[in-house]
Amino acid sequence: MLSALLPFARKKRNDFWVWEILSEAWINDEEKVFALYCKALSCHSPEEMLINLRQKMAGILIKRKLYNEAKTEIDLLIASRNSSGFRIPQNVSDWQSQEWYKNANAFKNNKILYNQFKSIADGILFADIPEVTVMVEFVNSDRKILNFIESESNHGFFKYERFVKDVNIGDTLKVRFQSGTPGGLFLVYTVTKTEDEDFRNNTTRK
Repeated sequence: MLSALLPFARKKRNDFWVWEILSEAWINDEEKVFALYCKALSCHSPEEMLINLRQKMAGILIKRKLYNEAKTEIDLLIASRNSSGFRIPQNVSDWQSQEWYKNANAFKNNKILYNQFKSIADGILFADIPEVTVMVEFVNSDRKILNFIESESNHGFFKYERFVKDVNIGDTLKVRFQSGTPGGLFLVYTVTKTEDEDFRNNTTRK
């Protein structure tokens, strides 16, 4: 299922429903489903299209006892249902009557939460593309660009802001490359920090 779905999903990765469909392939892995929901809800979509997904996300957040975040999802879906003239499902009304909901403080949105797990979802989407270990050679923090080296024949630079917040010279990263020319600009699918002391030492000696 995944081998057939991933190429299509990559083309449509800006659409929330693609991530929701992907989650069905991992229905028995709650961590992956949660990350995929976070990614889906990060997409720019009309609120009325996210109602059912927010309800499913609220259920997971309640199980995790993330009550402020759960109330945030519930309040957003209720507002959307009310503005569209849709009825409020019974289980959502039941949530509203419970003490945790009454005591919770809703946020404006859950973007901070989503951002913590989006990289896991990206890793799932590009799982069939091999990761390469690289070392950071230089960081331009103003432009959010870093220079990397993987080997004498593979080095260049890429923008890191969407993937990691803080990087420093000497850091090792796991990267999935999309395209690039040695010595030039590379486009990347995923970037995650890793600790690879052996790679760092071998690269430094070269």
